[in-house]
Amino acid sequence: MSTLSVSIIAAAALSIPFAVLGTAAHASDALSFYGHAHVSANLVDDSEDTNLGLSSNSSRLGLKGKMALDQGYTVFYQAEWHVGLSGEKDWGQRNRFLGMKGEFGQLRLGRIDTPVKKLGRSVDLFWSSQLGENRSLTAKSGFDSRYNNGIVYSKKMGDYIKLTGAYYADAKDDDRIDNNDGSVFSSSVTYSNETFMLGAGYELVNGDEGTAAAEAEAAAETPPGIATPVEDASALRLVGSMKTGAHRFVGFYEVSSDVGGTDGKDGSVIGAGWAMTSGKHTYKAQAYMMEEYDNADDTGGTLIALGMDCQHTKQVTSYITLGMVSNDDEASFAIIGVGHDDKIAVTTGESNAGLSIGTRVKF
Repeated sequence: MSTLSVSIIAAAALSIPFAVLGTAAHASDALSFYGHAHVSANLVDDSEDTNLGLSSNSSRLGLKGKMALDQGYTVFYQAEWHVGLSGEKDWGQRNRFLGMKGEFGQLRLGRIDTPVKKLGRSVDLFWSSQLGENRSLTAKSGFDSRYNNGIVYSKKMGDYIKLTGAYYADAKDDDRIDNNDGSVFSSSVTYSNETFMLGAGYELVNGDEGTAAAEAEAAAETPPGIATPVEDASALRLVGSMKTGAHRFVGFYEVSSDVGGTDGKDGSVIGAGWAMTSGKHTYKAQAYMMEEYDNADDTGGTLIALGMDCQHTKQVTSYITLGMVSNDDEASFAIIGVGHDDKIAVTTGESNAGLSIGTRVKF
């Protein structure tokens, strides 16, 4: 999809809801404060040493609100910040946007998770940055991201189908220069009812993302030459979930091409999980396998995670998780995933494992 065509679509979408901004606004839930506190103690074997650490895991504070307008429209917003409860980084940017919804659907503008990322999270049984989350493997390919300058449109079709499309202009730039380098297109479609959920997503990362790096590479050559072309990276992600009684079964599949803009760096990830709820307790297990990239031997890995959650109230959950990652000779995946503020030093080609005990509090 060209930048011009995306721009035309975005402009058309913007013109629908913002045409009603002149109507009267009614105060309703204009401001509310919320948060998510999540801390865990982790005993991790990195293949060299066994270490005990404390980690804040995607803990955050946020402000959000909404205001009803005439003609059935609602304006809403959200601004969210990362908080390091155990002493790590503070005030990092998370999802933040301004939006409007009505019969036309929902439109959000800002820094927002991609639809493809949301699909992966929907079937992750060790969600919210627990040790053993599926992003321990899937994030290496770059399709579990939150980008700047997003235009995200979603629409429910009937009771069961939801369509989402997103375009991120200058997705990673922080110099505030509008040149559409590094733009990203991401989309998803989901079907869900009380028993089943099926979802598919496609994402395209514009190769211009690496233009600066490519120019630097060319300039460094002697004599000056032409840098290796930066390719468009893409991924197709498929997910599914089924509930039957106390049991839930989930599945995940992704195939990616030219990962990171590298020609021929193609790969795939497959995963499955099971959970059973009994009273306040949920017992769960999941396994993911990343195959080696087509242009790089021995770059795959396998993740296995087992755990139990105890939901004390709707707001408070405690858990215990045991997980392990097995790496191929040239791979360095870590059992501690993206959302953990604590990290481990992974030895390439070696396995690593961990035991985590934590608590999540929503307010």
